[in-house]
Amino acid sequence: SYLTMANEFSTSKGVKAVLIARLVPLTPSGIITMLGAISHMSFRDMFWATCIGKAPSIFLEVILGHDIAFASDNKVRLSVLILLVIAIYAYLWWKKRQMQS
Repeated sequence: SYLTMANEFSTSKGVKAVLIARLVPLTPSGIITMLGAISHMSFRDMFWATCIGKAPSIFLEVILGHDIAFASDNKVRLSVLILLVIAIYAYLWWKKRQMQS
């Protein structure tokens, strides 16, 4: 069944899977947490994969929130950050299109 396959995958490559899933900002955290809870992945592996995987997005959200709140003081950094996020998403979109064709 699907749950058996997910469980086997989580024991062999679970840390990598959770880390990648946590790095993707639009992945629902509840689903990742649920899959970690029902699998044989250790708490330690789940904890560290989550901490490391969520760190970049938390960093970006904090910087972006600060710069928006104080936009008059941080116009250049805010502009660079927005352009960086747009560039990353554009690259990922382009890469996905390349893989599909």
